[in-house]
Amino acid sequence: MLNVKDNKTMMYTDLAVEIQEECSGRQGEIPGVVLEQYKEDGKGIRVTKIQIQTADGAKRMGRPIGNYMTLESADKEHSDEHSDKNLSGTKLPDTNLLASYINELLPSSAHSFLIVGLGNANMTADALGPLTIEKMAQSGMASYTSMIVPGVFAQTGMESCEIIQGIVQQTSPDCIITIDALAARSAFRLGTTVQLTDTGIRPGSGVGNARKGITKENMKIPVIAIGIPTVVSAAAIVSDAMDSLKQIGYNETILGSIAMLDKEEYYQLISEVFAPELGSLFVMPKNLDEELDTMSSLLAASLSQVICKR
Repeated sequence: MLNVKDNKTMMYTDLAVEIQEECSGRQGEIPGVVLEQYKEDGKGIRVTKIQIQTADGAKRMGRPIGNYMTLESADKEHSDEHSDKNLSGTKLPDTNLLASYINELLPSSAHSFLIVGLGNANMTADALGPLTIEKMAQSGMASYTSMIVPGVFAQTGMESCEIIQGIVQQTSPDCIITIDALAARSAFRLGTTVQLTDTGIRPGSGVGNARKGITKENMKIPVIAIGIPTVVSAAAIVSDAMDSLKQIGYNETILGSIAMLDKEEYYQLISEVFAPELGSLFVMPKNLDEELDTMSSLLAASLSQVICKR
């Protein structure tokens, strides 16, 4: 997870697509960053590929050099019987589609894997990783690959990175695949967006609690990170609501000087209002426990398909 800051506003998000949207809104085209967007025909899924190629691009994006893919619903009202839907009715990509994009990121030479379910199984908003591993184990995937739920520092007194390093030294996998719950900037992306990246992950940094990175540099083997956002900051929700009021025609007579603020300034204002009493408050959908079943089933099935075909 990553906490992105600049001198105008503080934006909590783990999604590279949201960082790109914010940066391009301020700066236009981002040097050193290649963007490709398209829709999957007949599937109602929009794919965004972001390739950070240079150190300057990485600095502007606040992300390591590498590849980032986002799969999200292209039309929230779209209906398709072959799709996995969350309870809000918004599609997630189907198993075959997600598996194909995971394969695209994996090194062609990788045949043995360590699957890591990051997060706290006792907290709904952070349970995506552990629940995915549980479902893979129930399906018999333990016969094909190594899997681990390292827990969190508060439970074990050990960094997840240290636990994983020890396992890698003993089992020598070709590649690590991590699964984690993410933080989003937009509430509309909660439970509806899957991010894939070959840059690894820093658990907890999206909500201001960064731990040691699970990356190729630390692990000495490729690390693929898969995540779905489950939380959004309260300040972002209020900021988006104010922006919506402005868009539907509320003017200065009703909103006063607030109507003159842009989206970033809304977010900065709301963050400052929230900070004294509520601090870094994050919220999750009320039906997230049910949605987690859909999300974890999708990830478990897609990963199982990828691993069994290697």
